[in-house]
Amino acid sequence: MTPEADVTVIGAGASGLCAAIFAGRFGRKVVVAEHMPSPGKKLLLTGNGKCNLSNLDLSTAYYHGAGRDFLSAAFGRFDGLKTREFFLSLGVPFRNKDGYLYPLCEEAHGVLQALLNECSRLGVSLNYNIGIRKISPVSGGFLLDTKEGEVFSRRVILATGGAFRKETGSDGSGLLYLTGALEHPVVPTLPALLPLYADFPYLKEVQGVRTRGTITLRISDGTEIKDTGELQLADYGLSGIPVFQVSREAVKALAEKKTVQAELDLLPNISEAEAFLFYRDLFFGREESTASLLYGTIHRKLIPVLMTVAGLTDTLPAKELTEDGLKRLLKAVKHLSMPVTGHAKPDMAQCTAGGVDTACVEPSTMESRLVPGFYFCGEVLDVDGICGGYNLQWAWTSGAVAGMSAGMNAGMSAGK
Repeated sequence: MTPEADVTVIGAGASGLCAAIFAGRFGRKVVVAEHMPSPGKKLLLTGNGKCNLSNLDLSTAYYHGAGRDFLSAAFGRFDGLKTREFFLSLGVPFRNKDGYLYPLCEEAHGVLQALLNECSRLGVSLNYNIGIRKISPVSGGFLLDTKEGEVFSRRVILATGGAFRKETGSDGSGLLYLTGALEHPVVPTLPALLPLYADFPYLKEVQGVRTRGTITLRISDGTEIKDTGELQLADYGLSGIPVFQVSREAVKALAEKKTVQAELDLLPNISEAEAFLFYRDLFFGREESTASLLYGTIHRKLIPVLMTVAGLTDTLPAKELTEDGLKRLLKAVKHLSMPVTGHAKPDMAQCTAGGVDTACVEPSTMESRLVPGFYFCGEVLDVDGICGGYNLQWAWTSGAVAGMSAGMNAGMSAGK
């Protein structure tokens, strides 16, 4: 690494590369230090490799952690439109899929290469396998103690990612720098957007099922959260986008020793009363089994389980199904309940909840309110979004704001 820089970005993930580009556009000498052997490891995994870059609906309601005022101020500096303009300038137009925005090439590799191309054009120095022992505020900036020697930088941007995807470099190590003169409050980190374990005796019978439904989590403190979409059933419990969307609250509740109950509605588009009338008319006077007549509305692998839960036999003729039996069947279909007992391994989490407390960060610049000249961006901050491009959008927004601010002010004195 060069022994002196205007701006040093620690981390070559999505937010770090974005920050380096925007700092570099001010003509600054920008250095990126990455402890992995290559950049953008986590970026390459996003959207199953297709890279869901953003979303047309960027309401702050889809984010957790930071308050609405903080998020609004940050997005006020760099919103979804500016994100699309930025990537278009890199040769990456967007493809709109029901509001989910992907690169036209639909490859994360294309996005990463475009970012690296711009870094190269701007003369950004990319350095890999860099181990940083300590960061110390000094007169005019910061001294970085690395295994390769000391580096002075007028501004530092911490973009080290979350805490739970070690294979991508997001291992929480960036938070270890925040001691001593760099002390910052940190909200405890928890894995988010991941599958949940559940206790249900028929999971093996229904594993592999994918079906549209609504999952509602009911937590013992009275909290209730729900989401609708394609549910995936596995031998360990529940997965799929709707499960990921509510998993944050389940993980937090379980960590606090609260009980969590999951309830599945396997007919989310109609009410229970409407379903009762539909099935009553369908079953009336029919010789066929009740189970066989459910095939048009319920996934076939779920039917015997639902019949069992309702206390009904698979061979029960539809005409013999009583009103009470139909109500029990609908309870199983619309309110299939199971306790949540845990969650998948943290290294399966798509993002991290918790991180640097945003109360100590200025949202319009991403600069620390405690240490002048020190900036944060990306997942290292206590900001996490739902699935749908929201976490990458936060990477672009916070990276751009931090990069612009650090690049603009790199000629001024910083630190102690």
